Order: sequence, then C-alpha cells, then structure tokens
Amino acid sequence: MVVAAAVTLFSRPLTFSGAEELESVAKSITKPWDQPHQLRIAGSKLVVDSVSQGSHWQSTISEPGGGASIFATGSDDDKVEFGLHYDSSKSSYNVPDGPLKKVAFSAAGDSEDFDWSLELDGKPGQHFAVTGNGKDIVYDGTLAMEYPVREGLTGLYAIDFKKREGTEGFLPTWASQGAGLRYASKVGDLKLSLHQPKLDSGVEGLEYEAVLTGKLAGVGDKGSKVLSSDPQYIVRAADGKYRAALRAPGRKGLSFGIDMDGSSASGYTAWEGNREVVDGIQVSGDVKVVANGKEGEQPVSVQPIGFGAQADLAKFLPKVAQKGSRVAVRGRYKPGAERPAVAVVTDLRAEKLRVQALANMDDRGKASAGMQVSASSNGFEGKYEVSTNEAQVLRQAAEFKLPAKEIAGGASARATGRFFQGGVHGDKPRLQLGVQYEASASIQGRQVKIGGASALDSGRRLLDEMGRPWSSPSVKKARNTASVLRKRIQGEYGQGHQWLRK
Repeated sequence: MVVAAAVTLFSRPLTFSGAEELESVAKSITKPWDQPHQLRIAGSKLVVDSVSQGSHWQSTISEPGGGASIFATGSDDDKVEFGLHYDSSKSSYNVPDGPLKKVAFSAAGDSEDFDWSLELDGKPGQHFAVTGNGKDIVYDGTLAMEYPVREGLTGLYAIDFKKREGTEGFLPTWASQGAGLRYASKVGDLKLSLHQPKLDSGVEGLEYEAVLTGKLAGVGDKGSKVLSSDPQYIVRAADGKYRAALRAPGRKGLSFGIDMDGSSASGYTAWEGNREVVDGIQVSGDVKVVANGKEGEQPVSVQPIGFGAQADLAKFLPKVAQKGSRVAVRGRYKPGAERPAVAVVTDLRAEKLRVQALANMDDRGKASAGMQVSASSNGFEGKYEVSTNEAQVLRQAAEFKLPAKEIAGGASARATGRFFQGGVHGDKPRLQLGVQYEASASIQGRQVKIGGASALDSGRRLLDEMGRPWSSPSVKKARNTASVLRKRIQGEYGQGHQWLRK
C-alpha cells in the first residue's frame, strides 16, 4: 500500500522541462543520413548502438547482457522519443538479497505521450505492478502466504488490490481476498479455496472451488497388457458444478480418456505411432475417436486423421546430404472434407550449401510455397529466398557477404548486398550495396570492439534484419508492457486468485 501511494502521487500528466531542447540535442547527435548506417561500440561494461536512415534512427546505450539500456529514437513525423529498460534478473546491477526478488522498469515516449511501467516481484504470490502515462496511473498488487498446519496440510491466504482506469485518488479502488487449504496424501492432492466473487458481478457471498488430483495407484500394473502406467485423474467442483477427467496412457501408442461435465460425459480413444518401414524411411499416423453423451452432439465422431512420411536423405545420398537432411510429408484429413491438408518439407544440408523448401495446401485447395538457399565458402556467405502466398503474390529476397579483407591494424571490411522485391516492397526491386567493418582499440587500458555497416540504398525507409520496414523495438517493448499490464489490471481477478487455484 505504501508503494502504491508513493507511486501514484505522480498521477498528473507526465511532462519534461526542456523537452524541446532535449529533442534538438538528440537530433544533432544522431545526425541521420539518407542512406542506412549502423554502428556498434562494445566494451566490457557498456555497449553503444546506433542505426539510422533518413528520419528513422535510434541510439542506445546498454549493458552487454541487455539488462539495462537507455535510448533515443526518431520516426517519420520528426518526433523524438526517449526511454529506458531495466530488468534486475538480466542486469549486473541486481537487487540485493531479501524479500524483493526482481525489479523490472520500462518507459518510452515524448513530452506529450509517455508510457512507463514498474513491476516488483517477491516470492511466489507476492507482486506489485504499476503503469502510467500522461492521463492516469493504475496498479495492482498481490500479497499471498502459505503456512503449514500439520504434516501434509498447508493453509493459504491471498489478497489482491487494484487501482483501475477511470478512478480518482491514489488509494486502491478494488480489492478481493481468498483463503484455502492444500492437502497431500497417498490417494491424491486436494486443494480447497474460498474467495470473493467477481466484484463487477454484484453477486454476494463466497465462491468455492475444490480440486482433487492423483493417480489410480496399482491400476497400471494390473492392466499392464494395455496400460503403460497408472491412469491420472482430476476432479473439480466449483459453485455447485463439477467436472472430472481421467487420462490413461496405453501401450503401442494408444491412450484413453473420460471427461464428465455435470450430467454429461464423453470419452475417447486415440492412437499415435510411427514405424521405420525400410532403413531411412519412417511413416507415422494418428487418429482419435470421441464418444459424446451430451444432448445435441454427435454420438460418435472421428477427429481429423493425421498421416506422414519422412526420408533421411543422408541414408540415400551419403556423398551429398549430411546428417539432418530430410524430406517429410505431413497431412491431416477431416472426415467429410473434399481433400486433406498436406505440407511437404525438404531440408538438404550439404558441406557448403543448404536448401530448405516448404509447400502446403489446405483442405480448400489454397496453396503456398517457399524456398531458401544459403551457401558459404572461404568467407563468402550468400542467401536467397522466394515465397508465394495463397493469393499467388511473389516475394523474393537475396543477400551476400564477400570475404573480409584486412585493412590496417587488425581492422577488416567486407562488401555486402541485399535485394528485396514483393510484399511490403511492392513490385519495384529494392537494392542495397554496402560495406561491413570491424575493428578493436584499447582505450585507457580497456579493449573496445567497433563494428558497423553502411550502404547505398535505392529506397528511403530503414529496414530491419528481416527486410521489413523498421520501427523502434525499444519503444514497442515499453508500450506493449504497459498495455499488457493495463489489460490485466482491468481484469476481473487478481494474481492472488490464480495463485490460490494452482
């Protein structure tokens, strides 16, 4: 509560003094160019990364392991955003030993639109998270504990509290608590829990849940001709309703199961297996038959039937194909469909060449395919890939890297090129020709590695490593974290409720 109150004192819109001056300094430092450039300076304590092309750019200072970083980035609308990330579990600046086990903080935005979030984790069941922007601050917290009653019996208690969107002040506007017992015995594990109902439902009283899990000890031995181990069961009762399930693993790929939901019941028998018909060729299949006693459902149904075959190319082409080379066909047929869905995968691994191809067609007859060829020899690296989707739209890309040449003082450089056509790039080919370089230096007795790349580009939009239009991954990560937290805080339950049910 103290942490929540302290954090939410900043519930006013978050702004920065001198923001315009800071943005101006960031733009002048990065000096974005019309052609793509990358630069990395890596030391033992810090790593500096910079990437830019035209109005798209980002500069980052981080730890070598990525546990902490700060960044500035720009985009199309000439807007500059700043941010930082910190995760104590990945950082050399970890939290000291104590009740607090992990701290994670992320923030990104500009003076008008800024998202930030903070997560504090203790031992299981103890958690606090807060996120805010220029409009409001929301948070949730959980305090859970367990205490031994006697051998095999443990008491549980949890309380959740939240401050949600659309509420004033800094105190929690939502709270829920629950308690439970966990009992471990030779028969099985029993867990009982009582908790408040959904606060938004208007229901009064308490909700309960009882879960019993275990194995039917000895049944596997008695039925060893059919069963491979003891069947497992789970029985769940909650608010006047109950569900039960039994799973029995069988021999030779067979398995059995029974499900009960109130007065209705269903059962299934499934088989899955594979067999080597000749040396280097395997065939496989799977099928599941379900019997359903629920009114309105089909009494007996057959689930989609799977089939497949795989050939080890290293067995048939030992002079060409290396270990891991294969051709595989996998399909699934839904009874009543016009055709099965089929996929064919080829992976040929040679000494200096690798060819991968995939073709698939669904049960409606729509097909897609793709192929990738990669080669390497004496420092040369090359890759080409082509694909087509259901709409028969062709996309292709290529990349090459020539052998590196030493320049001076241990520094080296190599020529590179990339080509893209189709998809987000349209019909007009896009070509990048450039150079990659690497060097090392000693600064005040510390070894520093310097690397980067520059290119001439027929396009004007910065691309990522996959050839897609670039957008700041650091900003995306911070905003996604804040968005996920907000959705969870607006949810009907807290983490303590889930902890009681585990």
